[in-house]
Amino acid sequence: MQRFGLCPSSFAISSSLKACVRIGYEIGGISIHGQVHKFGFCGVVYVQTALVDFYSKLGSMGVARKVFDEMVEKNVVSWNSMLSGFLKSGDLAMAHSVFDEMPDKDVVSWNSMISGYGKEGNMEQACALFRLMPERYIASWNAMISGYGDCGKIELARSFFDAMPRRNNVSWITMISGYSKSGDVESAWDVFDQMGEKDILLYNSIIACYAQNSRSKESRQLFNKMLERNVNIQTDKMMFASVISACSQLGDLILVSWIEAYMNQLGIGMDYHLATALIDLYAKCGIVDKAYNLFRVRKRRIGLLILQ
Repeated sequence: MQRFGLCPSSFAISSSLKACVRIGYEIGGISIHGQVHKFGFCGVVYVQTALVDFYSKLGSMGVARKVFDEMVEKNVVSWNSMLSGFLKSGDLAMAHSVFDEMPDKDVVSWNSMISGYGKEGNMEQACALFRLMPERYIASWNAMISGYGDCGKIELARSFFDAMPRRNNVSWITMISGYSKSGDVESAWDVFDQMGEKDILLYNSIIACYAQNSRSKESRQLFNKMLERNVNIQTDKMMFASVISACSQLGDLILVSWIEAYMNQLGIGMDYHLATALIDLYAKCGIVDKAYNLFRVRKRRIGLLILQ
């Protein structure tokens, strides 16, 4: 567009910055920031918000704060970008300071702070914020369940799960994940069994639960059950990675050979998780050459991606 001598609109600038965030193209975003000054978009709230979001998501909080402070008009998106950036960088004190300064908080603001404290294991503060929320959404309840599950307080996680006025799939999966981390496979199965219509994500969570808790036979049996015609759920990479992990505990090369052929049939390519699971399997089964060859292939592909 610039090679043709055309002047970009504020929308084009904002969209380009969002694209740079998605691909982690920091130099490109900084170059566009220069164009913002050149074309006189410094006072456009949407462009400034996109800049704050760009620098926050790439971890340049000093620059993000400078752009944010220069904004004449701040909207809730720009406030949330600053909040998210400080949380991502692990600076909870600054995040809470921004949260307190916000003139208008939306559900994203509240949920971000609750999740931030949950990830730090500070569930007392997370719970205090949850109680203060003017309106609680499903994501707010899920953040509390996840936080208590991650810090090992599974009974409190379950109390929030049971108290929820409405649940979505993430609620069920989060509860299963919490039981998995605490090693309570039976309770995880009870939660899974209570769910009426089950999708691939629910099956992934329960199969991973069995595999992660050294219940490999049950994990494999669930996988076989999922492939039955009356279940009618399409498998994905995460599912295959969990089952391959279970097979590595059992030393089951026969099922893995079938899985590899089935993946080829479905056109599912190799990714990091699948390659790691297969390397682990081959190494444990004594097929070191195959494990090493797969490792070399993945290493070479990662090198090419970096060069690109």
